[in-house]
Amino acid sequence: MSFHNTQIKTLLRGAMALLCVILVVVGVTGLHGISRSNDALRETYGNQLVSAQALSEAMFDATRARTSLGRLVMQGEVPPVKETVDRANAAMEAAELAWKRYLALAQTDEERPLSEDLAAKRKAFTEKGIAPLRAAVLAGNQDEAAKLAQAVLPELQRAMLDAYDKLEAFQMHAGEASFNAAQKRFEQTRIVTFALIALGLAIAVLCTLALRRAIVKPVQEALGVFERIAQGDLTSRITSVSKNEIGR
Repeated sequence: MSFHNTQIKTLLRGAMALLCVILVVVGVTGLHGISRSNDALRETYGNQLVSAQALSEAMFDATRARTSLGRLVMQGEVPPVKETVDRANAAMEAAELAWKRYLALAQTDEERPLSEDLAAKRKAFTEKGIAPLRAAVLAGNQDEAAKLAQAVLPELQRAMLDAYDKLEAFQMHAGEASFNAAQKRFEQTRIVTFALIALGLAIAVLCTLALRRAIVKPVQEALGVFERIAQGDLTSRITSVSKNEIGR
């Protein structure tokens, strides 16, 4: 492309405009990448991590309640019944609070069936295991308490833990998928940014060459003619091949 007939002010305006566009696009791309990364971090720490912690606490406190009540039907020295039942009740209340914290968080359509299955298993564990065992212990019915603690509760807890493991595995997979998606977006943003920087450098080089041909080279030629005239060579002429400000 020839710039001989292009106005110098047009070249300057075009160069500045192109560089400004590149700068704006690079800035917007960077801000978009930062925003997407921030969204991924918010999802990880504001939902996924809190969700996993709440579930873990709910399972731990439920197990603590079962362990406390189970001590009352063991052979040997038995701890105080009232205090032990109170500790079990406190553990179940803590488990319920943790479960409610989990339910308050956003769930995907894929996670919801797993959550509902765990909710059903928790309900069975509480209503068919913990509550009857607590009642049997308070009533002093050792045979019924031993049956519940040794035969019923283990199966109920196993089913609950299986449902929890499935939900936990899903959350781990979802977290990994979120991380991979964030990494992919980062790579795309980096490639686009590098490409725009390279384009900006190329435009700067082209503009430099164009301005050199439009301004510097004609001025150097004119100075050469002036020097020859000063030395007495009056036959020297300036040959103008452009129609811009310098050529005129």
